[in-house]
Formats: sequence, C-alpha cells, structure tokens
Amino acid sequence: MQPKRRLAVLRTKFIPPLQRSSMIYRPKLMKQLKQIEECPLTLIHTGPGYGKSSALSSFLDTSDKLSCWYSLSKQDENFFHFIVHVVHAVREKFPHFGSELIEYLISGEVEGWEEELDYICIEFCNELLLLKKPFVCVLDDIHITERSELVKDWLQLLIESAPANVHIVLAGRVRPTWDVITRRLLNGQLLELTETDFIFSNEEIDVLLSDVFNIDCTPEELIEIEKATEGWAIALQMLGQQWKEHGEVQAVLQDGLETTDELFRFLTMEEFSRQPEEIKKFLLETSLFEEFNEKLCQTVFEAVHAGNYITHLIQQNLFVVEIGKSQYRYHALFRDFLLRQLSKNPILQDNLLQRVACYYKAAGDYEKSLEVYMRAGDYREASALLVHEGIRLLHNGKMEGLMVTLDSIPEIMKDEYWLLWYLEGEMNRYYSKFEQAMTCYRKLEELAEEKQDAEGLSLSMEGRAQIYLDTIQPVKAQPYLQKAINYMERTNTSVERKVRLYSLMSENLLNLGEVKEVESWLVKIQAVHPEYKNIELESRYLLRTGQFHTAKELLQEAKLYEKDHKLSSSHREGDLLLSLLNSLMGLTEHAKKQAEAAIVGGVQRRSPFVEAVGWARMGHAVQLLDDYDPSLAIQCYETSLKLMSDLKMSRGKSEAYMGLCLLYGKQGEYDKALRIGKVALEEPERVKDRWLSGLVQLALALVTFKQGDLIEAEKRLNGCEKTFRSCGESFGETVTLYWLSSLYLRQENSSAFKKTITRCLTLIQKHNSQFFFSNKTLFGPTDIQCIPPLLLEAKTHQVEAYLVEPLLAELGFAQLASHPGYTIRVQTLGEFQVWLGEDKLDEKGWKRDKARELFQLFITRANQFIAKSEICHLLWPGQNEEDASRDLKVALNAMNKAIEPHRKARQEAFFITREDQMYGLNKEASIDIDAHRFIYYIESGLEERSRKRAKEKLVKGLELYRGEYLPSRRFDDWCIELREQLFVLYLRGVERVAQISVAEEKFDEAIRWCEQILTEDSCWEEAYRLLMYCYYCKQNRTQALRIYERCQQQLQDELGVAPLETTREMWKMIKEATEKIYLSHL
Repeated sequence: MQPKRRLAVLRTKFIPPLQRSSMIYRPKLMKQLKQIEECPLTLIHTGPGYGKSSALSSFLDTSDKLSCWYSLSKQDENFFHFIVHVVHAVREKFPHFGSELIEYLISGEVEGWEEELDYICIEFCNELLLLKKPFVCVLDDIHITERSELVKDWLQLLIESAPANVHIVLAGRVRPTWDVITRRLLNGQLLELTETDFIFSNEEIDVLLSDVFNIDCTPEELIEIEKATEGWAIALQMLGQQWKEHGEVQAVLQDGLETTDELFRFLTMEEFSRQPEEIKKFLLETSLFEEFNEKLCQTVFEAVHAGNYITHLIQQNLFVVEIGKSQYRYHALFRDFLLRQLSKNPILQDNLLQRVACYYKAAGDYEKSLEVYMRAGDYREASALLVHEGIRLLHNGKMEGLMVTLDSIPEIMKDEYWLLWYLEGEMNRYYSKFEQAMTCYRKLEELAEEKQDAEGLSLSMEGRAQIYLDTIQPVKAQPYLQKAINYMERTNTSVERKVRLYSLMSENLLNLGEVKEVESWLVKIQAVHPEYKNIELESRYLLRTGQFHTAKELLQEAKLYEKDHKLSSSHREGDLLLSLLNSLMGLTEHAKKQAEAAIVGGVQRRSPFVEAVGWARMGHAVQLLDDYDPSLAIQCYETSLKLMSDLKMSRGKSEAYMGLCLLYGKQGEYDKALRIGKVALEEPERVKDRWLSGLVQLALALVTFKQGDLIEAEKRLNGCEKTFRSCGESFGETVTLYWLSSLYLRQENSSAFKKTITRCLTLIQKHNSQFFFSNKTLFGPTDIQCIPPLLLEAKTHQVEAYLVEPLLAELGFAQLASHPGYTIRVQTLGEFQVWLGEDKLDEKGWKRDKARELFQLFITRANQFIAKSEICHLLWPGQNEEDASRDLKVALNAMNKAIEPHRKARQEAFFITREDQMYGLNKEASIDIDAHRFIYYIESGLEERSRKRAKEKLVKGLELYRGEYLPSRRFDDWCIELREQLFVLYLRGVERVAQISVAEEKFDEAIRWCEQILTEDSCWEEAYRLLMYCYYCKQNRTQALRIYERCQQQLQDELGVAPLETTREMWKMIKEATEKIYLSHL
C-alpha cells in the first residue's frame, strides 16, 4: 500500500494580523474594501509598510461575511504544502470542507502534480459550491507564488472556476502578470487596490496623530508631514511615536531627507537609539528569529524578563506583529534594520549566532543549525555537525543547501573531518558529476590511508564502486566492492552498512549475469538482517530473470519511485524500471507515463543520467504507440545520447542505440540498423553485462530476420538463446524461441519448428507470459496478427494441446481453421490507402475499381452487415438484378484476392464474411480504420475534463484528419452522412483545441487553429470570437476589430444573418477599450 505523505499544518498562518491600538478606522478605504463582497476577484498590491494586511484584517472584522485567511511563506513554493494549507484554511470555518480532497492529496497516489491541477481545482471548487454561503478567501503575500509555476497555474485555474459565492482576495507586493486577471478586468470582475489607495490623506494623518498619539498639529505641520512621509503608514507610525515621546518632529522634518526610505531609516535609528539598553539587546537577539515567543527567548537568550520586554514593544508600537497566541514577529523592514545593526557588532553577532545554532541543534533542527553555524563562519562546528547528520540530510533530499555548505567549507577543514569528502562525493554522484565525485573519493582514500582508517578506506571504495554501478559498468565496480567489504569487515560496523554493501555486491553480480552468486549474497543479507527487504534489488533481479509480473507487483506495491526517496538511484529508479517492464510487456501508455515521470524527476533533482535513461525508455514507449511518429522516437533516443555524451558516459548509450536499431529495422533501413546495433553491443560486451548484451544481440537478430537473411538470423538467435539461458533470463529465452520458430516455419523445417515452438509455449505457460502474444511488445512482432497462424501450425504439428489451445482461445481464435497473419490498415481520410500488414496494397492489386469501391462500402458500414440487394442497388444502380448479382460476385472475388493474396484455393475468406444474403466485415478480424480512431480520439477529447489530457487526445485525432472522407467517392450517397459527421467532428475538435490554447495563453497557437477552422468553414462564428479575443490579448485591437468586420461580412454573404449577440458584445468591449486608450493619449 502506498505510504501517505506527511505534513504538519501550521495554523498560525490562518490568523489575520491582530488589530492594534495604533490603528484608526479609515472610512474611505473600508468603503473600497467593502466592494470585495461583490467582486469575484480582488487584487491588492503595494510595497511593504503600507498596511494592506492590517487594513484587510480590519475589514474582515467588521464584515458579516464568512472568511478564511492564509499567509503564504517560502514553503509554499512547494505545491503540496500550499494546497494542503489552503484547504485547511477553509476548514478553519468549515471543519468538514475538502475531507476527500485532503485524503487524496496525502495518499501518495499522485505521481505528477502538473497532470492533477485541473482535477484538484475542480474538486476544490465543487467543495466551495457546497458551502452556498457568501465566502471571502484571502491569500496574503501572494508575490511568493512567482517562484512556483504549479501554484501560479493552480491559482489561475481557481480564479477561472471559482463559484459565484466565493470572493477571492490576492494581496502581495507585486502585481501578478496573469492573463486571467486581464480577462477579469475586461469583464468588470476585478477590484484592484494599489499603494495610492493605502496612502494616508492629510485628514487621515491628522486623525492618526490626534487619536493614537494625542498630538495636535497645525495645518502647516500636517502639510510638511504629508510631504515628508508621502502618506506611508509605517513612516507615519515611526514619526508619531518619536513626536509623542520626544517632541522632536521638527528636527526630523528639517533634516533634509529626500526619500521616504531615508526617512524611515532615520526614524528607526532614532527610535532604536532611545530604547533602554536591555530592550536594544532584546531587539537584536530576537531579530535572528523569523518568529519568536517568550519561552523561546528565555531558553536561548536567558531573557527572564522576555514577557515584559514583549509587552513593552507592543505598547511602544515598535513593529511587533502578533501572529497567534503569544507568537510574534517583527515587521520585515524593521527586522532588516535590526539585522543590519547587529552586523555592526561582530562579537555580539557571533555570540548570538552560536546560541541560536546550539538551540536548533538541541531541538533536532540540524538543517537550521547548520545554516546558522555557516552564517557565523564557524566551519568547525558546521563540519562536526555534517559528520553526524550529513548523510541523513542528504537522504532527506536537502541537496542544494548541502552543496552550498560543502562548497563554502575550506578544504583544510574537510581534510580534518574526512567524512565530508565522502559526503561531497555522494552529492556530486547524485548530480551525475562523476569525475568530481571520483576526485572526492580519491581524496578520502588518501586521508584514510595516511591514518590507516579502515572505515574511511571502505567508504572511499564504496563511493567509487557506486559510480560504476550507477553507470552499469559491473567489471569495474567488482574489485572496488570487494575491497569495500574487506575493509568494512575489519571494523566494528553497523548491520545497516553490512546490508548496504552486500546489496550492492548482489546488484553488481546481477549486472554481470551471475544469478547463482546473487542468490548466495542474498542469503548472506538474510543471515545478517532476517527482516531486511531491498525492493529495488529484488525487482531488478526479477526483471533480469524474466519474472515480470512479480517485479511489477513488487514495485507498484512499494511505490519505490521518489515518494519516499528524495535521491536519484540512477538507472535503478522505480519509474525507469516500470517503464522498461511495461515496454517489454506491451503496456505502452503506462511505459510512456513512467518514462515521463522519470525524466521530470531527473530534471527536478538535477540528475542528467536519470533524465538520459528516461529519454531512452520514452523512445521504447513511443515506437510501440499506434500511429507513432518515427521521428519522435528518434528524437527521444538522440536526446538520451546527447545527455550521455555531455556526461561522457559511453556505457549509458547502449540502450538508446539498441532502441534505434529496433526502430530502423522496423522502417526497413537494415544497413543503418545493423551498424547502430553493433555500436550498441560494444559497451555491454566490454563490461561483461550479459543480460544487456543478450537484448542487443536479439535486436540485431530481428533486423537480419526482417532483412530476409535467415542464415545469419538463425546464427544470431541461437547465440541469444545461449546467452539468456546462461544468465537465467527466461523472457529473453522465450522471445528468442518464438523468432526461431517463425524462422523455421518460413524455412519449412518442421522438426526444428516443433521443437522450438514447444519450448517457447512451455516457457510462456510456466512464467505466465501470454502478454507476448496479445500485446505489441518491444521485441515482439510489429503486427501481432502474425501469431495466430504460428499457433495454428503448432496445432497442425501436433504440439501438446494444453500448450496451444488456451492461447488460441484467449486470442479469440479457438474455432479458427486458418488466418492470413496480418492486420489490414485502412486510410480513409484524405488519399485512400490500404496496407496488408507492412505491405502497401497498390492500385494494380485491386484489379478492378469496383473491387476497391466494394471494400470502401464495407469499411463505411463497418459495424453492420449489408444485404446483397442493397449492395447491388448502391454500386450498380439501374442494372437489373441478374447483371448486378453477376458483377457483385466478380467484384467480391477480386476484392478478396486483393486483401488476401495468399489465400488458398477454395479456402473461405477471412476478412469478409457472409450470412445468408448479407455481407460484412469479420468482427474477429483485425482491421484498423483511421476514421474509427479519429472518432474515438475526438469524442474522448471533447469529454475529457483535464485540459492537458483533452488537448493530447484531440491533437492526436486531428493528426489523423488528412482530408475529407473518401474524396474519390465525394458524390456517392452511401458515404455522405459519415463524411459530414467526420467533418463536423473535425471542426469541433479544432475549436476545442483553440479554446484550450486560449486558456493556456498560447494566443499565436490559438490563432493558427482558428484560421484552420475558417479555411474549412468560413461561417464558424466561434472561431471569429476566439480570433478577436486572441488579437485583443496580444494588444492588437485594430486586428481584433477587423476580424469582427470579416465575420460580419462573411455571415451576411453566405447566410444572410448578423453575428450572434455574444460576438457583438465582444466587439463592443474591444471597441470601448480602444476608444479609452485613444482618449488617454489626447
């Protein structure tokens, strides 16, 4: 079962800033904020110190509407952290809100957040709709989302989809540049407040100074204060505080400060300098914490009067914000000032930093402790901490922080704390910087050798071995692993370390194909740690011994891939393993999805080796897809090869070269395929990886088989069988025996055929590998319809019935006497073409035009039988019954000969069946019609709720539409209805893709799709509306208005109607916006 994600919910982030006595009621601002209750979206953006959060909090206090509040922080760059907290923010007011959504989020089932954004947003909005009551949702400090594309994308979806009862408020320091905000603005659905709205007016300054600070000002003084502070709230607070206490405001106003920033710094210094020494000390101490409380101050700084100091600061209105019960923070600007002041006293700063670091260390927050030690420049303490906690932090995925820390620690300190060299080597290895990693391990070896330290020597050998394991070079890894184990056994080491090294040895022996030795090391592991289970190693063992089902179950149950492990395991990652397994088993979509996940994971964790292997696995999946584009598969493999070249990893190229060998072989480029296959074989042969060598040899054998060189193919296949048997790989042996059986059948070598097919079917039954006959797999036949004739021949050769008959029954051919051995592929959209397996049926093959037309009729009526009389009427209208019947018989015979050229005399036709006087396509036959796939992709794409998945399906379908249905039969009544249905479906599909492109703000792409619609149907009004909107968003209002004129003219000319009201409304909106812009420039 998939382990659940864990996340502590910090509820203080749901509390708006508490109201202070230094606040005044601002009627004008409150009146503006009152509009929040009527507007779907409110955007508030100002610099720091303008009081936006306090004003919002004050408004919510007076509002009778329910509301939730969430203050974003740096942690919200992580989408999971963000979305869970947003849901919990609403749950503060509605405890049962989003229970199922929370369960889904923490379940660990989500593999990629990008694909789930739509779903999560829809579920969130559906839950909001159930609330029914008007509800205000405030997200404060929204500028933090600029660092997270996922959070930004989700928020834009939320703004578009939120129900009418919800009013979203986004408050931050910068204005988001999202087109969805522009759309809300254009539709009059946006309330926007800026710094101008929060600036204190002359009258408000007077009220603030009078009511809060008991200061009466003359009109002249008010004008000077307004000029000096520019109505900036935080500066007014400081000025009022100093005036109230010291009566020195004139000195401030006459100081000649030119900007409000300078004024704030001056006022802050004045205020700070006049505080008692113990308060100054307390301010400097507590500035080191983002948040603090009385207990924390007493613990870290021994400030026994911390409670009194905090009370004093609150009474003085000295920029202390209460963020929860007895929990406080300083205003950001004031904290920055305090930290600058502290830096002027290095001795005090270092002393305080040491205390803070020790506090975090004692609390078990080693990451923060390390950060503070490094800030203090205490490399010794930082190094000592890394020795004890570095590996744990590394395994918890704290990669970037650790790398920065290690780069900053002087080499002399690393030499003293030699484990740091191992840690740095591991960091470089995980980032696929193998040369730098090797340098670190060698440095460790030198130091450990000097000190005769067996543990250090063992770690250095292990690190070097791991590099060769990562890059699958088992021969090179073997001696280092043996040395690592030898050194380790001289020390009083832990059970965990023994298990780790024994597991690495097992894995390496597996790469060498030494299955028996692997089993002996697994026994050693169990002896040391009976309860230990290495899912990764066991799944690779199962993969390399052909036990695919068990390997898949193991990986899926454990969900090894990246949910619990933050670090890359190179080619051994769960996603990569599952992708390869699924390609070998013919589960193409799963293989593709897992390859994508591996690539994304490699990029995110900056592991180019994982990314490179992921691209190779993607190439395998792509070439198994229906309607695959060979150039796309080639691009995947070439991307993998380039990444491997950048890493200088020749060993890692073999799998990509193997994939290209298979691909070019399928395309008939045999010389190129053989040349690349030989290159693929070099590295695994050199490093003695027998399993991969066997797979590459098999790829080469398949190319020679397709090429027709059966002697060379037999030689290569026999070599493959020997290799796979020697390393205990049952699946490779099964596949090899299948191809040998096909070869002997073609050579009419009955005895050899019976022997190999019997062994093949025995292995399939033993290892439950029936998928090889039912799915298109990486090393299987391109057209699996060539398998039934093979099984029928096995039956004829009296192979045991228990081996043959269950497979024929599973494939649906239990009662079958013969089978042509191929799929018919039909292209009806655009030029009509037919392929018999991989062979194209040319014009001459039809013999008669009526034979081709008859086949086209059957294809058009694919799901029904047609009466003989109706066929005669449709194809030979006006002829008498006897002549038409005669011509039908001739055409039917010619058609069957065309689509079944190797059918024996008097053998029943397979693809066309007859029932009494009715004819039609055989439902058991494999006939692939492009129009059917087009309908499936477009209809499923139109129904799909996820934009990303909808677009993928729609584009896939649209690629099939190469032109109208059976253009050569344009005037035949029997195909008009289907032609028109397909055409309308095509326009709807293009329209939906254009709409999605607009939602994704890909306006140029949307314009291309819309023009494509209008090329086919110049009166498709939605295309005009989308074009108008796209040009408007591109700031080309003139072109947008021209599109309307074009629409108006076309509708009038073609249909004699005016544009719809929705089209006219859009025209009015664009025209009014254009006029406003023109007038603003006058």
